[in-house]
Amino acid sequence: MSIKNFCLKTLCIGAIASQSLTLFASAPKVDLNNPLAINYVLEQLEDKLEKNYDKQFKVDWDFDILFSNGRVIIAIEYDKEDAKAFKQISKADLEKLLTSIISEIQTNLGTTTIPIEGIIKEDDAKQPTYTFMFKNGKLDIK
Repeated sequence: MSIKNFCLKTLCIGAIASQSLTLFASAPKVDLNNPLAINYVLEQLEDKLEKNYDKQFKVDWDFDILFSNGRVIIAIEYDKEDAKAFKQISKADLEKLLTSIISEIQTNLGTTTIPIEGIIKEDDAKQPTYTFMFKNGKLDIK
């Protein structure tokens, strides 16, 4: 177990025991002033997203999500073997995919006010294929 996982799990176990962190599927209540609590929720969400979006558009997606400096940062990677399938995804479909992922993040955090930014890249690439920013209800993909 990594030190990050140990610290996050220890924090959340303590928070749950003191009832300061309540997680419900329909109405989560996360202490938005506690970056460790936010990161714990986001770490749990990574596995859920990988399971929910696995092979959507015939692409194997991997997610890495964290909270830093008042915003959620997400890295979405696809396997090199799926590059051809990725290139066939229209910008409109990519926008729908990102909107769905952002919605899940917001639902799990219980807020729509935290800015979300990220990249989409091939797992072996140094540069992202796309960057995106979601702020004030608007998604911008470049």
